[in-house]
Amino acid sequence: MRMLTTASDNEVAIGEDFEIAIEEPGASGYRFRASFDERFLSLLSERHSVSKPFGNDCTAQFRFRARASGNCELAFTLCAPWDPEPGAVRTFLLRIKGSQD
Repeated sequence: MRMLTTASDNEVAIGEDFEIAIEEPGASGYRFRASFDERFLSLLSERHSVSKPFGNDCTAQFRFRARASGNCELAFTLCAPWDPEPGAVRTFLLRIKGSQD
């Protein structure tokens, strides 16, 4: 499975699965939440690792499947249940290619 590591110039094909991993602050309770256009992508899984030793940064891993051709933006917002203000945002830009692209 392909891992996307850059914020732009990402190209995937319809039906292709891919992952994005983002570092999260460890033991803070803040986690990244993904937002995207569901016409273009499906979220297959989301995993937040536990750091060792306790307190180090963690990793959030998101697995997606491309559903339709076009340009799509994935935004990952750092959030906590008790904090109404969103934190940092990481954005990834995708071009999803169809069979005729």
